[in-house]
Amino acid sequence: MSAWGAQKRSIDDLVEGVESGRLACVVVLAGRVFDDAAAVKLATAMRSPTAKLKELRCSGHSISAVGAAALGRAAGASTTLEILDAGDATLGDDGAQALALCFRCPSFKQLHLEAKGIGDAGVVSLAAALSEGLDRLDLARNDVGEPGIVALGKALQARERPLRHLDVSGCLQARRVPVLAANVVSLRCADLAPGAFDCIDFAPGRKLFRLDVSNCGLDAASIKAIAEKASSLVELRYANNEEAGDAGAEAV
Repeated sequence: MSAWGAQKRSIDDLVEGVESGRLACVVVLAGRVFDDAAAVKLATAMRSPTAKLKELRCSGHSISAVGAAALGRAAGASTTLEILDAGDATLGDDGAQALALCFRCPSFKQLHLEAKGIGDAGVVSLAAALSEGLDRLDLARNDVGEPGIVALGKALQARERPLRHLDVSGCLQARRVPVLAANVVSLRCADLAPGAFDCIDFAPGRKLFRLDVSNCGLDAASIKAIAEKASSLVELRYANNEEAGDAGAEAV
């Protein structure tokens, strides 16, 4: 793995390393300038027939939908990329739609899109393109509401294999979040608005092993319903649900 920024090297050095296949894993450190122009250069290098990039993490850097589009197209054309962390940026729905192209890569496994300003339209685009090979999707702290959650839930149910991990924590506009539990192994949906996790919609799949509903405004009856419906759970986190109290613990 190369931590770009640990030494005073230019973007051209990083581009050469990716283009030649010398670098397979790249973490762009916070001390470096990595903007749309740099993302476009790197994306061009990723399209080289000798490139072997498997992992790109540029968290802490601000790229727009322009940079996301370049990375998305390059990732979609790749046969080796497995992990993409798109950095700290307000990509919005256009950026999410561009990064949905990543799912065309046969080796792609993880997409990290925490706090990217993505709303329903962006999540609907991601859901429509969701690949069977994806293992992990991080959508925490975005602006997705009920339409995006429902679309994602339907896309997950259509998969032959369950998603290993999904994170929608801190999506304060989210509603009907339990529909996401039908075909995932691990679901993190902490820090949601009261009512976002309504147990009426909770019909978990047989392979739901981990669930985090901390700080979701749940009461003891809700915790009990979760425990009863999800018999496959090996880990249930429900901290900071004050209304659950001791009765919630007894129910579990």
